[in-house]
Amino acid sequence: MPTPAAPTQTRLVSIDALRGFDMLMIAGAGAVIHQLDGKTGWPWVDAVAKQFTHPAWFGFTFYDCIFPLFLFLAGVSIPFSLSKAISQGTPKTTLYQKAFVRLLILIALGFLDKNAPIPFFDPHHMRLGSVLGRIGLAGFVSVVLYLNLSSVKRLCVLPAASCWLITLRYSWSRFQASARASSRLKETSWAGLTAPIFRAACCKGRMTN
Repeated sequence: MPTPAAPTQTRLVSIDALRGFDMLMIAGAGAVIHQLDGKTGWPWVDAVAKQFTHPAWFGFTFYDCIFPLFLFLAGVSIPFSLSKAISQGTPKTTLYQKAFVRLLILIALGFLDKNAPIPFFDPHHMRLGSVLGRIGLAGFVSVVLYLNLSSVKRLCVLPAASCWLITLRYSWSRFQASARASSRLKETSWAGLTAPIFRAACCKGRMTN
């Protein structure tokens, strides 16, 4: 009696190919293509090369889609990976732990990217928010929603979650602006307090001399 063949591990080739293309552009291929502008004398090469740079202010090019495509792939991969893990019997607690560890790693990497070398003695200039941290937070929230809500409930929660994230982003921006203003006020106050003492000391030194 022939034994049944073991199930093969299949992957969605379209997502892998699109992810590979996107990472190739982020890793530097886009910059290489942009450098071809005006180098070959071929108009079609120049036209393609001009699509691999961000407009100065107004306008839109193909290069503006690279990072949004990365975010799209990061989100669209979550249902496939979670459904595969659930089908293999992985408990939810393990999935929560993996998502939370990924969140912490992305927050730490984002903090290092924005602050290295870290100004330990000047904490007012540290940036806590980062793109990587937001990706990790969004991914963790997506995992929680996917594991606990049905498709219909997730669609209902999406607008509320979007409004909450926008409000959180606005509140955080206001907090950062207030913290920077407070820091400048303290520096100004300290300068105003020490300036008369400094001037008096200088005048006394001139009179002594």
